Amino acid sequence: MLAKTAEELAGLPRLGWEEFPAEKQQIMCSRSFGHPVQHVNDLFEALSVFTARAAERLRAQESATGAVYVFARTSFFRNDPPYSGSIVVPLARTTDDTRAMLDAVRQGLKRIFRPGFNYAKAGVCLLDIEPLNRANRQLSLFEPLPEAKAGNNASKIMQSIDGINQRYGKSTLVPASTLHDHDTAWAMKQERKTPAYTTDWSQIVEIRR
Repeated sequence: MLAKTAEELAGLPRLGWEEFPAEKQQIMCSRSFGHPVQHVNDLFEALSVFTARAAERLRAQESATGAVYVFARTSFFRNDPPYSGSIVVPLARTTDDTRAMLDAVRQGLKRIFRPGFNYAKAGVCLLDIEPLNRANRQLSLFEPLPEAKAGNNASKIMQSIDGINQRYGKSTLVPASTLHDHDTAWAMKQERKTPAYTTDWSQIVEIRR
């Protein structure tokens, strides 16, 4: 890839044109925290928000995930005791349901969390992604067939939630575990964030004579 990029910069076409971008094989969502996080509930709150965002991207490309990677670590730039924990939690079957992903994240966090550390970053990554409408999807050996399963409306529920959020605004309907205050410990520092003059009514510039 590096050689192809060098030849492209030299004027030799080596990278083919993609009319439609390829679907993502992995979807990652992670953030560094504004302040160190020590409590497991705060850490799960942050991971819940990241999971919900990743799930929305997953459904946007009409895909399902079969495993969730969860990680949390301390800062490399502080003198705190170092720790980094991660785990892959496989799902019983591929799904686009945010609730199933949150259950997997909760299980994973219980196994990697260690008290007494100042966590500075955490995140989730959706793995084993495949098309949602794939005919030969792997099913769980211990679950009934989708046609006979009463709870087979999970995808429709998620689509309805996404539609409501698109129509009435982001985060109109969200899982309860993602609710948080803007000044929570894990929120990013945004004191130097570029103003949103063109997208936020409250930030429109006023010119007075």
